[in-house]
Amino acid sequence: YVQKLFSTNVGTHVLPVTINGAAAAAQNGLYASASADERAREIVVKVVNTNATAKGARLSLAGLVVGGTARVI
Repeated sequence: YVQKLFSTNVGTHVLPVTINGAAAAAQNGLYASASADERAREIVVKVVNTNATAKGARLSLAGLVVGGTARVI
């Protein structure tokens, strides 16, 4: 399931991701990626928790002018 998640909705260019303030794609069982799709005018953020227990997370989109809707899958 995780491989399919990360292989779909890839966007047109990759955006930087930080976890706990450090530039990283993975930390303590949390894996994340972000991309922008200029054609669809979307930002795609994917976060996966591989731990056996739930983890809290805060999503911050610095510099983004928000308009439209968000969808959680």
